[in-house]
Amino acid sequence: MEELAKRVRQDVIYSFVWIAISMVLGIALYYYLW
Repeated sequence: MEELAKRVRQDVIYSFVWIAISMVLGIALYYYLW
């Protein structure tokens, strides 16, 4: 049970990291192409 919670928390953190990276790359590309 504890392992599952830890894994879920890790997945959530990874998801937020990927979203942040995607947003930064998207904004950088947007300004670069503008």
